[in-house]
Amino acid sequence: MNKQWLGFIMVLISAAGFGLMGIFAKFAYTYQVSIGTLLLARFAIAGLCLWGWIWLRGIPFAVSRKQLAVLALMGAGGYTLMAKLLFTSYALLPVSLAGTLFFIYPVLVCTVSHLLRYEKLTLRRIIPITVSLYGVYLVLGASLQRWSTMGVVCALSSAFVYALYIVITEKGLAHIAPLVSSAYIVSFAALGLFAMGLFNQDLSFSFVWQGWLPIMTVALFSTVLAIWSFSLGVKWLGSTKAALFSTIEPIIPVLLGMVLFGEALTSSQVWGSLLIIMATTVIFSRKREDYRYDHKYRTSDV
Repeated sequence: MNKQWLGFIMVLISAAGFGLMGIFAKFAYTYQVSIGTLLLARFAIAGLCLWGWIWLRGIPFAVSRKQLAVLALMGAGGYTLMAKLLFTSYALLPVSLAGTLFFIYPVLVCTVSHLLRYEKLTLRRIIPITVSLYGVYLVLGASLQRWSTMGVVCALSSAFVYALYIVITEKGLAHIAPLVSSAYIVSFAALGLFAMGLFNQDLSFSFVWQGWLPIMTVALFSTVLAIWSFSLGVKWLGSTKAALFSTIEPIIPVLLGMVLFGEALTSSQVWGSLLIIMATTVIFSRKREDYRYDHKYRTSDV
């Protein structure tokens, strides 16, 4: 098997890991695992694995004080907020809907970059942004009353926070290896969630032992393995092809949500989801020099 096929398989594994994260979170909630406990365990376990990999590979991890401050702010602040919002939307919405709404973040990256004057908003970017927004309208549609308004707000807010996070880390942490920045960020996120959990009294490990199964799956399969496999996919396929193949990610929770939880979608919601995926695909299919989607995006998606 050549490296092109291996790269394709690695990207599929990565997309499955990230796409199934909401499914595993749903199972964790059924065992009375709180959102704060799930996220704290996820980031703590993932951080240990990432730092262990860095140590075994002998990867340099020294950063300046300024970079450390940015990493601490992004981990304990921005990424903690994004994860809390996303996993709250998993608890309040069908996982297929939450995953689809969150996947508008690549379109929001273009918008945020323009607002911060990092990139020009050309017609080639305006069209997919408009198509994606119309897709969101179709997904929500007139049946918004069926779902939690707070859940929808959390899903969309998590996408916006993540887009802002991507733009800032691309500009402020450009000279740090993606794996190293991810290790720092998840470590600071774990500290931030621990402090938040103590303040909100949201941490409890008194759930039944079966609750550790989805927790470990989220941490190891949907985080560590997903990051590692996507990095290999980028290495063997290139960032553009890897990004294009990864657009199947939101399809996975939609299909499994229907099978496992009976989450039925209307025809307008199906068309809306397809429009969001198509808009994202157009953005990712740009030439690399026109739009940077490198492995930092996915290795930071922890």
